[in-house]
Amino acid sequence: MAKKKPVLNVAFIGHVDAGKSTTVGRLLLDSGAIDPQELERLRREA
Repeated sequence: MAKKKPVLNVAFIGHVDAGKSTTVGRLLLDSGAIDPQELERLRREA
């Protein structure tokens, strides 16, 4: 049976243009939650 990972809920609060989305995006990419190739595909589509 696969080991369950603990759930971690996090909230980012800040003023407009404070970099909340950028911070979350970097955390997801650096932690491996988003595949760099998937990110590149999304960049091409945008």
